Parts: sequence; structure tokens; C-alpha cells
Amino acid sequence: MRVNLYLFPAITLVSFIQVVTVAVSMLALSSLSNSSRYVGMLYAGLIFFSQALFSVLRFATGGSVVAWVSFEANLEQLGNAIFRLPLPYETPWPVSLLLVVGLVAAGGLVLERHVRGVEVVR
Repeated sequence: MRVNLYLFPAITLVSFIQVVTVAVSMLALSSLSNSSRYVGMLYAGLIFFSQALFSVLRFATGGSVVAWVSFEANLEQLGNAIFRLPLPYETPWPVSLLLVVGLVAAGGLVLERHVRGVEVVR
């Protein structure tokens, strides 16, 4: 039990990072359009385009140094670092952390500019 005690906070932290990243990204995209279909396509495009771009760059460079381009690769890299597993990509995990924090910050800025507070009057 003592050997694996780090798993409980690791599971919580990885889940929190994934949920916050996906939720802020989706909320930021939702604030840009009134059409839920369009927002769904934008989010799918974000996921698939970043993964496709990473695959092309990986083929061109012959290595996984450019894993920071992919949304999913960054989350996977962070998850492996938190769970103390071998890193699947050559990108250092602090770079992945920086990009995830940047994505959440950019989503927060978009939300701050596009979502206006509503005053409730009784």
C-alpha cells in the first residue's frame, strides 16, 4: 500500500488536468458561436488537426520532439510524467505543461471577453 500511495493524488491530478483543459477549451469555443454543431466541429478540428499536424511533423523530422503540437500528446505526456511512467515522446514534460497552461489561459481570456455578466433584478 505504501509503495503505491502516490497513485491516489496522481489519479486526481491527471483527471483534474484533463477535465479543466477540455472544459475550458470547449467553453471558449462555445462562447465564439451560437451554433452547437459548429462548436462541435471546431473542437473536433482542434483535436484531429493537431494530431494530424503532429503525425506529419513526426514523419518529416523522424522524431517525436514536435509532440507539443498535439493536444492529446501533451495530455498523454503529462499523465505519464505524473504517474512516473516512461515518457512516450521526446518533448520534455514541462513544455507540455506550459502548453496546457497556455491553452487554459487562452480559453480563460476568450471567456472573459465574450461572456458578459448578467445582472439579476428582483
